[in-house]
Amino acid sequence: MFRGSRLPSKEGTDAASGSREFFAFKAARFLGGAARQVGASIARLAAPQSVEALCSDTETKASGSSDVLAKGAVEWAPLLAAADDTPRYESSEGTALTFRAAFLSGRALEFALANASQEASGESTFVSKSGLSPAVWMSFLKGATFPGGDDIAARIPELLALTRSFPDCRMCVEGAVSIIKADVRHEQLRSARALAGTRAEEIRSELNSSKGLRQAPESARLSSAEAVKHYSLVRQGLFDASANLGSLLTTRKNCLEGARSTLQELAVSARVRLDVASARRAELQQRHLEATDAPRRAAEELERNDARRETDISVQTLEAERRRLQMELEQAAQELAARRDERLTLLRRRDEAVAAHRSGAESVERQLQELRPRQFFQLVSKRGDNMTEGEIVASLIRTADAAQDAAKSARECAQASAARRDAELANQAATIERQELATRREHIRYELKRLDATGAAMASAIQVLLDAVRVRDTRAAMGVLDEDDEFAVSLWADVQRLRAIVLAAEDTWEEILQQWGASEQSSTVEPTDIAALEASHAYIAECLEQLKQTDIALFDLVMGGDEASSSSHHTEHIDGAAGPQLPNGWTAHADGEGRLYYHNAVTNLTQWEIPLEDAALDAGWKLYSTDDGQVYYHNPNDGASLWWPELPTYPATPAAA
Repeated sequence: MFRGSRLPSKEGTDAASGSREFFAFKAARFLGGAARQVGASIARLAAPQSVEALCSDTETKASGSSDVLAKGAVEWAPLLAAADDTPRYESSEGTALTFRAAFLSGRALEFALANASQEASGESTFVSKSGLSPAVWMSFLKGATFPGGDDIAARIPELLALTRSFPDCRMCVEGAVSIIKADVRHEQLRSARALAGTRAEEIRSELNSSKGLRQAPESARLSSAEAVKHYSLVRQGLFDASANLGSLLTTRKNCLEGARSTLQELAVSARVRLDVASARRAELQQRHLEATDAPRRAAEELERNDARRETDISVQTLEAERRRLQMELEQAAQELAARRDERLTLLRRRDEAVAAHRSGAESVERQLQELRPRQFFQLVSKRGDNMTEGEIVASLIRTADAAQDAAKSARECAQASAARRDAELANQAATIERQELATRREHIRYELKRLDATGAAMASAIQVLLDAVRVRDTRAAMGVLDEDDEFAVSLWADVQRLRAIVLAAEDTWEEILQQWGASEQSSTVEPTDIAALEASHAYIAECLEQLKQTDIALFDLVMGGDEASSSSHHTEHIDGAAGPQLPNGWTAHADGEGRLYYHNAVTNLTQWEIPLEDAALDAGWKLYSTDDGQVYYHNPNDGASLWWPELPTYPATPAAA
């Protein structure tokens, strides 16, 4: 961060130790969080899957589109047919279930059959439309139903499609789905029984293989007791399965009986409706026959009448003759239309010839009119038709004389009006000139006050600076030194303040020269005002000369150069020939209206007031000097340091808690 020699650190070893402890604490927190995340992931992987989540997933796929249902059937068929009795899913009650038991606990089978019925139309089925293999579909149905129920389940979509418009029959079909569906409890008992039997056979095999070996009697007894326990579990599972099947048989038989009675009632109701509809149809047919009997007989009699047939033949002959005459009439109409077009063409040519003749006659008439005196002299009045050429010329001469008299009168009136307007404009110009002169005098008095205030501030600042220098020299002569160099910072602030006042004086004097420096502009100013301005300007120059003679180094520091260049710089700035010099890190800019504003390169902020201290000091940095007189910036918040005049890139803000 530093340039050149190494700067002294304010925090020392304490800051370095604090940084190491901070980073160690951050690393410990990061490792602890990572360990907790890994532990949660392992626990999540080790925990069994939820039955509810599986049911939700299968039901969503079963009720989805035909492609989604087909993919689900391909996925479920091998899992339902697999001989896997390991419970991998856990219900909300804490019961562990196999995949088949978890699948049967939901309504995926019902949703799949209902969804398949939506695709069934005519001879096409869900399997043929979705492109699913029939073997896969039958394997899925076989795994989700009781033995022998897959054939019935395969017909369910067709029955649901047929009963789509009959809610009562559809309810019976949906009840049949619940009857042929495999039971969850039966599947749980079967898987528990299979696991117990497998474990008992493993223990028996271990006992048989250890007969030739020397084994502790107690261990053999415990193994045998465990095998007997598992066989007992198998036997108890068989009893429970038998009882469960008996209960299911009774329940589902009752459901079948209820469905059968409902269907019988529906059949009776349908037969009654069919009989009523047949009787109604026969009655309507009889009425139709009675209503159409008389017209039918009349038509038959007309067909058997010879005179009627002759009349029909005559009508047909007349119709043919009418069509022939119609065609001849159309041909005659076409010929008449062609002749009419020819006649219209001749009439159009005649009209064009008449128009050309009329145009020629009008042209000759216009030429004759131009030869008359009224037309030749371009008279407007119709009386010219009865006037001779001499009378017309005399009248024109009289008219020209009257026009000249009128023009002369109008010119005299315009000259008088212009003279009055010139007098009014002259009075307005004199009034504006007096107002401008008063405004200029008021502005120059304002500039004089501004310059006097700047001179007073400069004299005060120079006196303060000289007093500070005398105190510094006195303290140095006495051997008193300030370790924090606060006096140097205060002295530097006084220098910056005096430099800002000098810049303000330069701006003021430059504006005065721009306004009243020219000879034509200075003539409008009172000599007393000019003398006051020059006296104030001389006072400022005298103050600067006093500072230069008292302490030439301090004068150079204030003016920003060596002795020769600072003297010329002072003269140029007071005379208004050069721009202002700002503290370190500040730049001046002008807005669209020409007003100056100042930009801080450290905080990236702007202000209208003239800055009095460095941009870094305004941003919170501190200014110190080393034993050999080198000046540097220091950040009291993060301990950073930087040699002057290089600027820091960020403000010194307190660190967040």
